[in-house]
Amino acid sequence: MSLYDLKPRFQALLRPMVQRMAAAGITANQVTLAAMVGSLLLGWWLASRGGPSALFLLLPVWLFLRMALNAVDGMLAREHGQKSDLGGYLNELADVVSDAALYAPFALVAPFTPGWVGAVVVLSIVSEYAGVLGPTRRYDGPLGKSDRALVFGALGLWVGIAGALPGFAFWLMPLLALLLIATTVNRVASGLGELATANAMPPPEGSPMRAIEDHVFTTHDGVDLTYRHWPAASAAPRGAILLFHRGHEHGGRMAHIPPELDLPDFAFFAWDARGHGRSPGPRGFSPSLADSVRDVQTFVDHVSATHGVAVEDIAVVAQSVGAVLIATWAHDYAPRIRAMILASPAFKVKLYVPFARHGLKLMHKLRGLFFVNSYVKPQYLTHDPERIASYRADPLISRPIAVNILLDLYAASDRIVADARAITIPTQMLISGADWVVHHAPQHRFFERLGTPVKERHVLPGFFHDTLGERDRALALGPARRFLLERFAEPLNRPSLIDADRMGFTRDEADALASPLPALSPRGLYWSATRAGLRLGGSLSEGIALGHGTGFDSGSTLDYVYRNEARGAGPMGRMMDRNYLDSPGWTGIRQRKLNVEELVRAAMGRLAEQGMPIRVIDIAAGHGRYVLEALQGAPHRPDSVLLRDYSDINVVAGTRMIAEKGLGDIASFIQADAFDRDSIAATTPAPTLGIVSGLYELFPDNAMIRRSLAGLADVIPPGGALVYTGQPWHPQLELIARALTSHRQGQAWVMRRRVQAEMDELVADAGFRKIEQRIDHAGIFTVSRAERL
Repeated sequence: MSLYDLKPRFQALLRPMVQRMAAAGITANQVTLAAMVGSLLLGWWLASRGGPSALFLLLPVWLFLRMALNAVDGMLAREHGQKSDLGGYLNELADVVSDAALYAPFALVAPFTPGWVGAVVVLSIVSEYAGVLGPTRRYDGPLGKSDRALVFGALGLWVGIAGALPGFAFWLMPLLALLLIATTVNRVASGLGELATANAMPPPEGSPMRAIEDHVFTTHDGVDLTYRHWPAASAAPRGAILLFHRGHEHGGRMAHIPPELDLPDFAFFAWDARGHGRSPGPRGFSPSLADSVRDVQTFVDHVSATHGVAVEDIAVVAQSVGAVLIATWAHDYAPRIRAMILASPAFKVKLYVPFARHGLKLMHKLRGLFFVNSYVKPQYLTHDPERIASYRADPLISRPIAVNILLDLYAASDRIVADARAITIPTQMLISGADWVVHHAPQHRFFERLGTPVKERHVLPGFFHDTLGERDRALALGPARRFLLERFAEPLNRPSLIDADRMGFTRDEADALASPLPALSPRGLYWSATRAGLRLGGSLSEGIALGHGTGFDSGSTLDYVYRNEARGAGPMGRMMDRNYLDSPGWTGIRQRKLNVEELVRAAMGRLAEQGMPIRVIDIAAGHGRYVLEALQGAPHRPDSVLLRDYSDINVVAGTRMIAEKGLGDIASFIQADAFDRDSIAATTPAPTLGIVSGLYELFPDNAMIRRSLAGLADVIPPGGALVYTGQPWHPQLELIARALTSHRQGQAWVMRRRVQAEMDELVADAGFRKIEQRIDHAGIFTVSRAERL
């Protein structure tokens, strides 16, 4: 270890100043020469005094400034396009000249002798050139340049203050000489090890062991993303492994994995995420992390449909940012894949500048979209010299990341780590033990909270962030290969969540929310004040008043939220109402409406393609706005529409809305119970499209949901469709439970979440197969389309 290992943090602090210097036209070579000239002048001045003096107090100050200048010249070269061959020579030569100039005056300070000081100067030069001569620049300790600066800076401080050194300090120079010899040996040994590893490495992309094909698939918003395909080498493929790369990189950087995993019975696929590699778009940009997660689902659907691989026969291997995408996808979409391997997921990136996340959020609000450049050098990603060299030479690697994606990454990670119990996919985690890029703690919390009984955690000592591209990656790939083979040797493994309403973590969560708080406890007082504030708000805000009157989960409230028109008493009331309507839950509700409309139209289109009649039933339509507006925009007019709801208020309002929208010839609204299986099953004519939106989320009991779904399964024919919603997560569960009332006679609105895997299992148990899904950017509400089997 060496103090040099702290350099990334130091650089992060200097980066704003470096940007201003570059803008002013200051070059890296000018900074390098300035540091050398300053060192020569200070060394000459100290030596000219002929021995100890107060001027030695300048030495620690200058050594610190020189270290800063050395960092600055490197950042100007790398990050501002000033890198040059001349700069490389100047950098190495100026360093050893500066060191010699600053160490030499100590030959005049007793009890040191010119011979031993000269030996330290010479050995310092030798150690630096031992670092330069290897395949990559080595910075091994124990006495690198930064460490020597610390030692000689401390000595200068001592001499400057005390005016002399004690006699026993004589032994310091021989000790430094020994440490420099050890440093030189370490650097030579490490360099030889790099050469040996490089010579033994198998060829990367295009290895003769596996053929490779290039393809594209089209995302939901029409972007063509590139991916690589390594077909299975055997005549009887067993499945497919999908590879997801780190941030800033691309699928080609994972091309060594198919040959090294040695799984000839499996096809491999590796995408270039949007804004990365050969895929289009601004570098490092996506409209949102949610869009990139949806890209994952689209990619999986494409591989399944185009290459004939069942989703149940797919496993995923993902690194860093790619691993966060996969963890989010696993939580939000509950895919029925065989397994996933997450290598050093970037749940919390190390931003070395204090309060960087808050600063970026503020700047994003003020400036809009901008890009942040990665400060990480390849030698801090891996010890593998070939990977380091290829990273530097790879023109497809890009350093920027859009600020919206960086902030989304943090938000999604916080949510997924906190709610990892919702993930039931067999998971292996590979955690790099010496990771400079991401924090360890969230990775361990995620693993400990995972809801799958089949999980493994491997901490790899000494590994840098590029876990699957490390020099000793066999230590990671070996367990990964074994884990994949074991998972494919067994049937699809998922714990049943049918009874999660009686014994599951979301039941425990709901019970805790339903438990009253001691009135005089801090939390009890806080929520009492919140309720009082909402009662006061109800006197000004029309939306809050409606919630108190009909229930915040009522059809009337939802219709008000859909209209999204702030109303209230005066400007204050309207401002309060706007704040109420813009809360995360209501924002998600409006997006859910749009997603329901999209999938209802998709289901109607599919029915038309199959030549089936389009007969719609919504068993709990509220006022029916989302259904009727979906039908208005559909290219296929339904043959009949039956809306049902338990509330006579909703029936009256919905009937009026049917007339307003001119759908009276095909649509009707009746009062009925959404959980009465027999009444749903008796519907005539038999519907071919069932809709359940915003209903099941309000009721914790799975038996009720199963009755309702059974009624729909009884009446919808094979090939028919079901559009249903879910609420796998909500950021305001406690606010809702402690402060809002439901439609059930003013009772507290306590919701038991159904994670997406639970909701999908209930639907599958009724005889439907999920086809596609949508989710809002905050991950609160899902909408899914299923087909009756």
